[in-house]
Amino acid sequence: MGGGPFPPLAVVTTWKPNYKNPETRGWEIVILVSVLLAFTYIVVALRLWARFIISKSPGIDDVLIVFNLIPLTGLTVALSLAFRWYGFDRHVWDNPLPVLLQSRQITMALEQIYMLSTVTTKISILLFYRRLGVGAVTHRFLYCVYAAIAFVLGYFIVFTLTLWFHCRPISAFWLQVDILWNAKHKQDYTCINEPANLIAASTISVVQDFIVCGMPLVLFRNIRIPRRQKIVLAAVFGVGFVLCICGVLRVVYTIPIYYHTYDMTWESYPAWIWFAIESHLAVMCASAPALKVFFKDLNVSNISASWRTPTKRQNGTDGRNGLDYNEAKNGGRTLDTVDKKYPTPSQFAYDASESSEQLTERYRPSYLDDGGSRDIEMGSLKERQDFHQEPRRLPEEIDRSWLTDSTSRSRHGHNT
Repeated sequence: MGGGPFPPLAVVTTWKPNYKNPETRGWEIVILVSVLLAFTYIVVALRLWARFIISKSPGIDDVLIVFNLIPLTGLTVALSLAFRWYGFDRHVWDNPLPVLLQSRQITMALEQIYMLSTVTTKISILLFYRRLGVGAVTHRFLYCVYAAIAFVLGYFIVFTLTLWFHCRPISAFWLQVDILWNAKHKQDYTCINEPANLIAASTISVVQDFIVCGMPLVLFRNIRIPRRQKIVLAAVFGVGFVLCICGVLRVVYTIPIYYHTYDMTWESYPAWIWFAIESHLAVMCASAPALKVFFKDLNVSNISASWRTPTKRQNGTDGRNGLDYNEAKNGGRTLDTVDKKYPTPSQFAYDASESSEQLTERYRPSYLDDGGSRDIEMGSLKERQDFHQEPRRLPEEIDRSWLTDSTSRSRHGHNT
């Protein structure tokens, strides 16, 4: 059995229209999209509060999400109109011809609005990755982000053009449902393969969803944070894979509409549901990482520090003494993530009256006093090291020129 929006005359003659009391669907999808839109507005409002008020770090990704509320609201309104006034809630044979023409027009509008909304959301997420990655990950990851943005923009341009130039003249896109007009003007218009074009666009969109949602896994590969924080962070970014599942279901329910039934307005109901859920959930997922500031258990400063690559001192030496004090080489982790009790330069309260021995005792790490030893990870080698025999660099071993006041002290000495 064939299918699609243009049934043959032999099929149409078997239909029994019922314009007065047709079988219709209820208000379920209208209520669904209204609730989804309300939740989306709440999530975006919380995102803006977190970015502008709490963290004071707004970016272009936030601007794109706010802009996306415009097409997303239009999508909600268009779906509601389609299911209440333009025949999406009843069988195709129970729709008068003017309603069928309008249903094709609003279908075209929904496809364009969806592409604008989903592309804006994906680019917003990718720009967030760029903000997250600058100074914290390799340039290769940033190049992947830019390539993904180019891929998304190319998708939008290509399938927008195919939508608007699907038929020439464009009015043939909806006039084809009129059997008499179609028979009379068969040689006056040309259209591309609508099912193939729509399914290709939907499939590529799902592939992009998986790419965008899977890119943070590259960051997780080198991250070194407590397991609890890693679980929370994985949950935040992992929500995006729910969006991927919605996209797959939308494709699964779209294929039968064009190949197994001519009753498109009635049988397309599940596809439109997943269409609506995917569009709104995409914005919520894009805003989820920004909401992490509302959860005290997720220490973002530690996560950001754990992604940074250790840098060497200018003297070019290697080993523990050849690394910058704040970024000792320990499997890519900074000292802040290895031992909170080991002081950073900003934590020193230097007093000129103290001797080197007093400074050493006051800032002596706690794990040197417990008489034991601990496992440390040096790159890929895991070894047992006795901290009493070979302790880490202590304050007196560090060039303390940054501690001194050039107006009152020399660089290499002080009074004891």
